[in-house]
Amino acid sequence: MRQLRTAGRVRMRPSRFWLAKLFLRSPTPAMQSAHKRLSKLILRVAISCATLLLVATNLSASSQQSGPTTLITTYRCAPANRAAFRESIVQTDVPGFESWKRAGILENYRFFFNWYVDENTWDLMAMLSFRQYADVGRWREIERTSPGGLSRESLRLGGPTMTYSVDLTWHGAAPHDQSDTGKSVFL
Repeated sequence: MRQLRTAGRVRMRPSRFWLAKLFLRSPTPAMQSAHKRLSKLILRVAISCATLLLVATNLSASSQQSGPTTLITTYRCAPANRAAFRESIVQTDVPGFESWKRAGILENYRFFFNWYVDENTWDLMAMLSFRQYADVGRWREIERTSPGGLSRESLRLGGPTMTYSVDLTWHGAAPHDQSDTGKSVFL
């Protein structure tokens, strides 16, 4: 710092190189202590930011990994094809659904055939349960080649009309119900 004299007062004027002088001189113990505190503070802030980022990423990933684990699909067919459609489902498609169940893609499935031939209702309803939401994605892959999970033979007679994603919080079956899914249920 240089001194300036103005009207009897001494005023200090900073040199242009005061910042360079500050860094070029050897650090005092007080400066070293302040530097350590600043370094620790920066490290804590960086760890906090990384933790928040990790938590946000995990929340985002878990929200993508959870969702409805039950699909309900309704199917329609022409009244003239109704008996052949039901026979095709029982003979051709039930074994396919059984193999998907054994492979772990499906947790369980149920088929419901409607008793009545009405214009504004479904002829067949399938309720597909999955162990976890990721299995629903595997089902979408099956749907690309077998719409509604049906064989080509069944698709010639009828087809899926609506699919609903649902979360069943309760239903009337025991947790490990070993009922015969090969038998039809009429509503």
